[in-house]
Amino acid sequence: MSGGRSGRTQALELDFRTRVIQVLAIETAVRYAILAVFVDVQPQWVNVGLAGVAVVAALVAALVRRRVIESHVPGRILIGAAMLTIATLSVSVSQADLAVITSFSLLALTLSAITLDTYRAGAILGALGTALAVFVAVTRSTIPLAVVLIYIGLVVSGGYLIVKLRLFLELARDNALTQAGTDSLTGVLNRRGMESAVPALDARADALGQLLGCLVLDLDHFKHVNDTYGHQTGDLVLINTAHTLSREVRSPSLVVRTGGEEFAVFSPVADALELDQLAGRLTARLRSSMTERASGEILPRVTVSIGGAAGRAGTMTELDALFAEADRLLYEAKRAGRDTIRIATRGNLT
Repeated sequence: MSGGRSGRTQALELDFRTRVIQVLAIETAVRYAILAVFVDVQPQWVNVGLAGVAVVAALVAALVRRRVIESHVPGRILIGAAMLTIATLSVSVSQADLAVITSFSLLALTLSAITLDTYRAGAILGALGTALAVFVAVTRSTIPLAVVLIYIGLVVSGGYLIVKLRLFLELARDNALTQAGTDSLTGVLNRRGMESAVPALDARADALGQLLGCLVLDLDHFKHVNDTYGHQTGDLVLINTAHTLSREVRSPSLVVRTGGEEFAVFSPVADALELDQLAGRLTARLRSSMTERASGEILPRVTVSIGGAAGRAGTMTELDALFAEADRLLYEAKRAGRDTIRIATRGNLT
């Protein structure tokens, strides 16, 4: 089984964060290089400072070019230091108009902080950037109120749009992950969802001093149902089976459709005996359940073969091993004549 989707999603988010920092650094380097070279900035040390900012920004862009930044800390340090440096230069430059223009670089840094960081840290950095920009506007502009109102208006509107976009994208991501981990026919988990959810369930069982039981179920003679009644009716049987299993197992147990007519149930258990009892209840419930066709015809009752094992599934290696053991016992049950249960006896806490 492959790795979970959440890991790839996190990798994409980290790569996005790194690329935005790179673009921000390149844009900063270009802007201040142009100011340092082509604009007569006074006093002269401010001009040197702008050139220094451009060089540092270019180095940052080069350093992150082939890396993925996994922590928020470098971005926070970079943005915070850039805010303080720009504010200092804006206050020090002799040309008042240039000071106000330069201070609006704080707007880009503020919106970048809101975009890249957690909501709380982004709000703190954004407040710092706004406070510095207001300070520059009040001390250097001939019309400070106008500058402050324009700046705050841009921060509020831009920040609001960014936050709403982030919420929308996070919701879309969560929905996509949910759909990717759910079987579209039956509504229970699929293999991808199993890989994401089972380790968390194993951790919960382990915290309670329990094992994680795995039952692999296969509908007996399902091909006969499809051949006799058609695939649409076969789908109804699968849906009914999934709903029956979901109703019978207790939370936080998981029901998975692993493919075709095969299902799996994961449940915390004390030992192999409890797992065997669960398998017996599921078998009895499925035998007594009925599937009704649209025409009102009642289909023959479903029987299942079950293989089961109890152990640990906190890692993908453990999950693979546990599932493989239950799957092996499933085929022993099918060879024994179907409608049979085979449970590994070594799954216990002693």
